[in-house]
Amino acid sequence: TIQSWATLNLLPKYIGYPIEFFQSSWTIAFYCFDYRWSLTGLTLEERLKKFESHWLFMLGFGAPLAALALWLPMYW
Repeated sequence: TIQSWATLNLLPKYIGYPIEFFQSSWTIAFYCFDYRWSLTGLTLEERLKKFESHWLFMLGFGAPLAALALWLPMYW
């Protein structure tokens, strides 16, 4: 949360918004898949390795909710 705030408020908008979009997308995707992976018994290292190997899929998976959170905050 602190990193997201700093990204949006301390960096210029043309740099801060894309970085915040990527951070939000990955965070949302990780939390969505983390529950499933933890229930199957994967350790944190295995979950992170899986996330890192499929980073582009995770970016696309979290992108719709991240876009809503950034551009329509009143609905979030």
